Amino acid sequence: MRHLPMVTACALLISATSTVGRADPPAELDKLLESLESASADERPKTLEAIGDLGSDAKAAIATLSKALDDTSPNTRGAAATAIGRIGIYDEDAAVRLLEAFEDDGELFAGGMVCYYAADALGKLGPKSAPRLVPRLAADSLLVKRCAALALGRIGAEAKAAVPALHELAKEDDGATRRVAIYALMAIGPASAPAMPTLAKTLRHEDFHTQYWSCRAIGAIGAPAALPAVPTLIELLSTGNPSVKRNAADALGQIGPAAGERVIAPLVKLLNDKVQPVRRAAVIALGELGPFAKSSTDAIRAALKVEQFRARAAAAGALWQVTGEPNPSLEVLLDVLQGKQSPWEAAEAFGRLGKSGKPAVAKLTELATSENPETQFFAIASLAGIGPEAAATLPTLTKLLDDPAKDLRDFVREAISKIQPTE
Repeated sequence: MRHLPMVTACALLISATSTVGRADPPAELDKLLESLESASADERPKTLEAIGDLGSDAKAAIATLSKALDDTSPNTRGAAATAIGRIGIYDEDAAVRLLEAFEDDGELFAGGMVCYYAADALGKLGPKSAPRLVPRLAADSLLVKRCAALALGRIGAEAKAAVPALHELAKEDDGATRRVAIYALMAIGPASAPAMPTLAKTLRHEDFHTQYWSCRAIGAIGAPAALPAVPTLIELLSTGNPSVKRNAADALGQIGPAAGERVIAPLVKLLNDKVQPVRRAAVIALGELGPFAKSSTDAIRAALKVEQFRARAAAAGALWQVTGEPNPSLEVLLDVLQGKQSPWEAAEAFGRLGKSGKPAVAKLTELATSENPETQFFAIASLAGIGPEAAATLPTLTKLLDDPAKDLRDFVREAISKIQPTE
């Protein structure tokens, strides 16, 4: 991805604004492990969550967490799996335990089954988990198949060896299993191209959930492999339900100019759709087409002026992408970024602009030291999205590495890595 994920930004924002520093991690971990031994069934999940909050600093707790996967309470087992995933360090014994938990159908109070928490955690341990997961795609249990696909999806592009098996699983009659296989193909990305024949069929499936996941997978595969699906994607812009329309538009934007001029008029028409997320997806797709979609300029300008349009940042970013001109888009994006409603929309727009967003760097650098934590975080995220062209901000960001809040420091460090990649 070209920009810092907004989910990451939001998660860090929540934790950093409530944290002004953390005690010495080893000492804190010792206290948590000690309290875990005497904690009641109701208290254990909270303690496990706190251990997970320490991230890689809690490496020494992995063995204890692995044992907690055998706890009698599904809430504790689910919390233990989540904590292992948040630590994010591959451990052979933990991987085996998590794999065994794929058959754990215990229900958590917060919702979901333990097995899905285990799958999410195993995927977060990285590509070393993949060789154990691929054979599980052919398991007798649908639950185990789903968990294996989910974990492989969490691994992403480095799980490309699983594509043939996931391709077969995407033909599954069971809807939930089929959809999670398609999700994994999407997460793997361009290497999932061999699955295009099946995805072209599932794009027309009677289950709209399958349709929109197919749109997402096809968009992630991109051109040239995805080009045969373009006519169907265009058709879905008018025949699909709102979720399908939105994801079909996203897919066309990801495929880009290779999709041809035939996509522009249907996307422009969607700017008047009654559903806001559909309008937003359409204008973002036009922006992703860049100057190729210059014929849509007037329509995007008109959409930007419509008060009910709501996706102001998306429209402003698209106008900038299509015309190559920062004005009037820059003013709108900075206004949204400093506002109370959806500031992340502006940061995402800067992420789509990438290096073209360089004219915003000076102002975003000022906002990176804002006393408003939301403005500060999304300004930093915007600079990360612009990438190396935001190099002028590095002195300011480097000073923030001395901030007392660890979460802010971590976020800034990640942003710097996007702006100044290591060789």
